[in-house]
Order: sequence, then structure tokens, then C-alpha cells
Amino acid sequence: MTIKAVDVSVWYDAFVAGNYQITSAYQERTIDPDNFYSLVIKSGGPINTTGYSNPAVDALIDKAAASGDSKARAALYTQIRTKMTSDAPLVFTHYETLNYLMNKNVVGSTITPTLSLHMENVGFTK
Repeated sequence: MTIKAVDVSVWYDAFVAGNYQITSAYQERTIDPDNFYSLVIKSGGPINTTGYSNPAVDALIDKAAASGDSKARAALYTQIRTKMTSDAPLVFTHYETLNYLMNKNVVGSTITPTLSLHMENVGFTK
């Protein structure tokens, strides 16, 4: 394997084409695990750049996405993670925890389902 540093645009083109032996990539944070599993892990997912395909995992992803029971979903996502750990299409090297702190007189900020902080409408109270 040859390691080379490239501009992000070159990396991205290779990444989406699956033209790499190993790479490091970033995944958007999310409140709902389906935003990760359906996009990145499910067979044919729009950003499944590894080509990973496991029909059993796909069925679990579909079942979890369709469930309205949070405990059942948690159990299904645990099963998905267990199967993924065994198959190893991805290796998770770190997890970033986000903390947003504000003074109680700051109002109007919002946090999106992808955990992005939006401050377009921020203001202050007395």
C-alpha cells in the first residue's frame, strides 16, 4: 500500500468511486441511527462507498427504520452493530461528543437532527 496526501477534491472523487485500499472518512452526526445505517451501510445506500452488502443486515435496517418502538429499535441497532463488527466494512476509530453551552439569556438557537447548531436567529433576552 502506498500512502499519499491529496487535496480534498481528489480524495472525494476517489472516495465516492471506491478507488482506494483504505481511507479515513467522516460521517455526519445524527440523532436517528437510520440516517447512518440506511445511507452508509445498507446495500446500494447512496453513500455506501465500501460496497458492503449483507442481506441480513439490510433486513434489520429496514425493520429498525419501520419500527415506532424505541426499545425495539435500540435492540435491532445493537444486532446490526454486532453483525457489522464481525463483517468489518468500516472500522470506527473515534467518536466525537458535542457539547453546546449557552448563557440562559441567549435565545433562538436550534439543533438539527444531524446535531448541527444553527444560530441564524439568535438573540438575547434581559
